[in-house]
Amino acid sequence: MFCDRLIIMQKGRIVAFGVPEEILTQDLLRDVFCVDARVETSPHHARPHIHYLR
Repeated sequence: MFCDRLIIMQKGRIVAFGVPEEILTQDLLRDVFCVDARVETSPHHARPHIHYLR
């Protein structure tokens, strides 16, 4: 909702770069940040909305 582009880094290396709608995925959040989450498009602003499951 606040970013036009993101860079996701892991251990000092870029693992993803682009618009949030393309790179913010459940797999990326699990693999890079070790979190269980669901990513949905917000009906309010059409941007990714992350629901953390635990």
